[in-house]
Amino acid sequence: MDGSLQGQWKANLESFLVYLEQGLVSGAKGLVLDKAGTAFGKGATVEVEGVDKTVEVTDRGEYWRLLAPGKYRVGYCDFFSTCVT
Repeated sequence: MDGSLQGQWKANLESFLVYLEQGLVSGAKGLVLDKAGTAFGKGATVEVEGVDKTVEVTDRGEYWRLLAPGKYRVGYCDFFSTCVT
């Protein structure tokens, strides 16, 4: 087998695409908005209960997180560290 980066890419491309398809179908995504409908910007985070890694919200309030199929509790923390589940 080719040990180069290009060879590794070719050897693993199909399994990588399957992984992405599964994750994109079974992930969490959305917008973090305040009561007025304004997007939270940088500094807000989204947390998934039972997952150690937090996701930072984009400037437009968007977030996405790849997850295995199942049920999850999702919450957010604003830049003042006020958290809501």
